[in-house]
Amino acid sequence: MLKTGAFLLLVILAAGCTGLGPDFGSSEIKVSKPVTEGSSNIAVIRDINTIPTSPVLPSDQVDVSFIVENTDSQESLKGMTVELYDAASFYNGDTAPAQKGHYGKLCNIHDVLCLPEGSSCSAEKCELSNLAPGGQKLINYKLLAPSESSILGLSTDMELRFAVEHDFTAKTTYRPVVVNADEIKALQRAGQQVSIEAPTSIGSGPVKLDVSLKNRDFILNKNRATFEVRARHTGSGRLSGNVIEAGKLEVKFIGFSCDEFEEPVGIAFKAAPEGNDCKFTNTENAEFFRQGLSVPMLFIMKGVDIGTVPQRSYEVAATADYTYRLTGVVPITVKPAEI
Repeated sequence: MLKTGAFLLLVILAAGCTGLGPDFGSSEIKVSKPVTEGSSNIAVIRDINTIPTSPVLPSDQVDVSFIVENTDSQESLKGMTVELYDAASFYNGDTAPAQKGHYGKLCNIHDVLCLPEGSSCSAEKCELSNLAPGGQKLINYKLLAPSESSILGLSTDMELRFAVEHDFTAKTTYRPVVVNADEIKALQRAGQQVSIEAPTSIGSGPVKLDVSLKNRDFILNKNRATFEVRARHTGSGRLSGNVIEAGKLEVKFIGFSCDEFEEPVGIAFKAAPEGNDCKFTNTENAEFFRQGLSVPMLFIMKGVDIGTVPQRSYEVAATADYTYRLTGVVPITVKPAEI
């Protein structure tokens, strides 16, 4: 009897009918995963200039200017601010009413404002208008070069440093496919294959959101599936705080009920039904590491039933709001006329 049972087990194993393991259907369902990704450096600082050009004379009036450009074709740069956070030994040279009481004072003194022309400014940063797709904004500071006595009558190289910050939203849409097990068995009997697509669209910006299935290329009907979401830094600047703050990252599973998911793994999320969808919002910061990647965030789905149809595509939409910081340097030499 034991020999008969062992023989039957071997026959079943050879037929591949012991269950729906991780490789079930991989020979019959061929999934291509095309990825479309937008540009990274959408905010660009260019045309950094000084008038007069370097070298400049001591105590001379100097205009320091640069252009901020939005190279994206669809999204505006919002919440833009500019800050001259290190003006070396230069002084405020702006006689505008907004600068009253600050003219002729050292910019790097805490209570002195050295502000760009025509901006709405607080004690530290100046707010700029939103920058439309393809738009440009000229930033100009009116400064006074250090006096000859302060540089001891010597030719002196200096660097002025500034920063531009803006708000942006990372966006990704991923379209996974659920395949019916009966369809796979039918393909096995017929000795056929089916090619399907599970495309991903990743929007512009220096922070990208990668969304994918873990360990499988497709979801097997009525079976568990794990989605991985990971933020990726690709820009030339720096993410403010090096985190995506709590409440700023959302992952929405279109057409899925929240009851179909277990507790996410990686960081804490709050699930909320939204019509026929399930939206997860992070309740703690998503931190980035040295490689420019966030902690992986896993969403485990218990199983979805598509009935008797062969396959069905779904949609996962991920968004993240963040503030991004770009910095620039203005090298300048102050040189007395007699040298």
